[in-house]
Amino acid sequence: MSKPRRDRLSDARPGPKGSLPKIVAVLGTIAAFLVLFTPWQSKEERQKAVNDRVMKKVYDAEGMPEQMVERRIEIWDGAIRIKVVARDLTRLEETIRMVSKNLYRLARDLEPDYEESLVKKINDQAGIAPVEVDEPFYESLREIVRIAGESEGTVDITLKPLYDLWKMGDLQGHFPTKEELAATLPLVGMEHIRFDDEKKTVFLPEKGMGLDFRTIRRGWVLREVQRTMAERGVENYFALFGSDVVSRGKQFKHPWKISLQHPKNALDYYGDVATGDGALMITNYYSGAFIRKKKMYHPFLDPKTGRQYRNCLTAGVWGPDPLKAKIYGQAVFSLGKEAGLEFLSEKSGYEGVGMDADQNVFVSTGMKERLDLAELKNRPLPESVAPKETDKK
Repeated sequence: MSKPRRDRLSDARPGPKGSLPKIVAVLGTIAAFLVLFTPWQSKEERQKAVNDRVMKKVYDAEGMPEQMVERRIEIWDGAIRIKVVARDLTRLEETIRMVSKNLYRLARDLEPDYEESLVKKINDQAGIAPVEVDEPFYESLREIVRIAGESEGTVDITLKPLYDLWKMGDLQGHFPTKEELAATLPLVGMEHIRFDDEKKTVFLPEKGMGLDFRTIRRGWVLREVQRTMAERGVENYFALFGSDVVSRGKQFKHPWKISLQHPKNALDYYGDVATGDGALMITNYYSGAFIRKKKMYHPFLDPKTGRQYRNCLTAGVWGPDPLKAKIYGQAVFSLGKEAGLEFLSEKSGYEGVGMDADQNVFVSTGMKERLDLAELKNRPLPESVAPKETDKK
C-alpha cells in the first residue's frame, strides 16, 4: 500500500519571508513593553506614560470637555479670585503660577511700607537722589502719570503726605486742621516728579514727598493679570479683585457678569453688568475709609484742598484696559454725575455707571448695552453690618 501524499503547502516549514511579519510584531511588543515598563522608570513615570497614552486616545476620539477651574491669589489685604474655563488643565496651572509670580513682584514694588519695594526706595530718597528702577516699572509709572493727567486734576499719585496726615489706614484716623493742610499741600503734585528716560530714574525733589498708589493699584494688578492671560492664550477667564473685575470670553455659553453692590446697603444690588472682553473698575466712597461721627472719610482726596470729594457714592467704568478704567472711574467719582459723564464721553471705548450723593443712578449712553438695572429695595442695614460711630468727640 502506498503512503498518503503530503500536502506540501500545509506541511512545508515557513521560510524566512513568511516569518518576517511575526518577528516584527514580537519586536514591536517588546519595544512597547520596554518603553512603558522599563526597570529604570519610577512607578510615577510608568503611570504617567500609561495615562498619556489613554488621554491621547480620548483627545483623538472626542476631545477633552471644557472645565471650570477657580483659584485664589492672596495679595495685600485681600485676594484675587480667578475663574477659568479651559481644556488643558496642566497648562492652566502653569499659567496661574506665572500670574501669581508676576503679581507678587508687582505688589511688593507698589507697597510703600515694604523695605525692598521700589516705591519705598523712591520715597526714602525724596530730596536726596534719583532712584533707578527697572524698565517695565518705569514705563508703567510714566504712563500712569500721563493717564492721571487726563483726569482734570482729580487723580494724583503723590498724595502720600496727605494720607499720612489723615492717618489713612487707621481705624480712628485724624481730622487735619487748616494749618496742617496748608503746610502739607505744597508737597503734593505729579508735576514735581522728575523722570530721566535715559537712566530710567525717578526723583522726588523735596523731602517729605511720596508716591502712593492705593486708589488705583488694583487697576495695575488686573492689567498684569490681563497681560499674562493674553500671553498664555487663555480665552475664557474672569478675575475679581474686591469689586473690580477683568474678563475675557464666556462662562461656557453664558457671558461673564458682575452685580453692582448698593453703596449704602451691603445686601442690595442696583444692577448687573456683562463684562465681556474688558474690565469694570469700581470706586466706592467707603473703600479704605475711616468713620468719624458717622461720616466716612475716604482716601479720594482733592489734591488742591486735601479734603474728600463728596459728589458720588460709587462710580464704575468699563473699558478694555483695567488701569485706565480704574483711573477714569475715580475721576467720574470725584467730578460727579454731570461733569463725570461729560468727561467720560471724551474717552473712546470707556463707559460708566454710578450713583450720586443723593442715591440717583446715572449711566452713560454706551453702558446701557451691557447693564441691567435692578429695582432698588433700599432695605435698612442689619445691626450686625451697620456702621458704628467710632469717634464720640
